[in-house]
Amino acid sequence: MKTWHVWTVFIIFLLIWLTSFVWFPVLARFSIEHFPPSIADVSSAIDPVARYGAVGDWFGAVNSLFSGLALAGVALTLFLQSRATRRTSKPLLHPFVDETSDPIGGAAIERFSILAGQVALPLVITFTAKNVSQDVALETEYTIDVDETVSSGVHAIGEPLAQGVSKIFTKRLILVGNSGNKFVARIASKHARITFIVDYVNVEGLKFRTKCAYLVSASDSDLEALRVALSQDESTNSAWGGGKRVVLELKLERDSWKWAPPRGG
Repeated sequence: MKTWHVWTVFIIFLLIWLTSFVWFPVLARFSIEHFPPSIADVSSAIDPVARYGAVGDWFGAVNSLFSGLALAGVALTLFLQSRATRRTSKPLLHPFVDETSDPIGGAAIERFSILAGQVALPLVITFTAKNVSQDVALETEYTIDVDETVSSGVHAIGEPLAQGVSKIFTKRLILVGNSGNKFVARIASKHARITFIVDYVNVEGLKFRTKCAYLVSASDSDLEALRVALSQDESTNSAWGGGKRVVLELKLERDSWKWAPPRGG
């Protein structure tokens, strides 16, 4: 039940109780004049004052009933307000790729290497998490998933994020062997995806999660360079010398942004 529903019922009972000094005497007089006493109440029939006394006792009982209902309404309202106040503490962290930040947000593949006979592509990802709510976010952790095959694991931020505070994160992932081939193939087919997941709690300890995904693309020349790197041996690594890197283009996937409050929130 919503708080305004409780207030409406409470006000109705309060108005009935406050106006009882007007309508109850009228009701009592009407009942005395139009309804004869029962056989068992002969004394009241003889003594009208006694009948009014009985009506007064009845009025006292009704008054006590309304007082109890009013007290119960106040208690219920306070309880609902307390629960509503607790639920309004809902921090919201917004993970996003900021191309104007320093370092520049996004993803890039740097000079590859050979690990255990397989080509290893270093994927460097930078994103920003910003608190866009009025409530502080505590115990914040983030995870980066690349095509649901390579994950950064859970990393704790280690500090609370207050209203308007932003923090930039950079993570280096290594795509080795089949994972690198699969990722480059999905980039070519425009199905590659990088997902950012941020978990945090509010001051009451309730858990929240923000999640969004970015589609990954690259130019034809960069894709060809990646294919060459994946198909060759250590000798071709010199072609990637001098700080060469492939900058990937990230675009927010439609309808991927989700904010999950706690159950029952």
